[in-house]
Amino acid sequence: SAAQYYQMTVLAVSQAQRSAAASPMETPELHQVGYGFSIVEDANRVLSLAAFRGDPGRRTFKIPKNRGGVSIIVRQTLLWDVDRGIIRQEDVNIPDNLPTEGPSF
Repeated sequence: SAAQYYQMTVLAVSQAQRSAAASPMETPELHQVGYGFSIVEDANRVLSLAAFRGDPGRRTFKIPKNRGGVSIIVRQTLLWDVDRGIIRQEDVNIPDNLPTEGPSF
């Protein structure tokens, strides 16, 4: 309500449950959010981020919820070197059925 009233963006962060941590190669699913599923229910967009097994310089991510847009459920990879200020998408796995027009994500 505050974000809508003040017309501002609010970022909320939560960790995944232990069940998600058991599989570091996969990004957590919506039902694996720990300590705050209400964040997922209220959010317009949810980005799921996880470590990449065997390579500390990479992370995987998905966008499993994108209200008013298209969810990206195909795992994507980020080059992750925060010490040098480099965070960029390494491979773009765009689903075949992703619309090219409409709401941005």
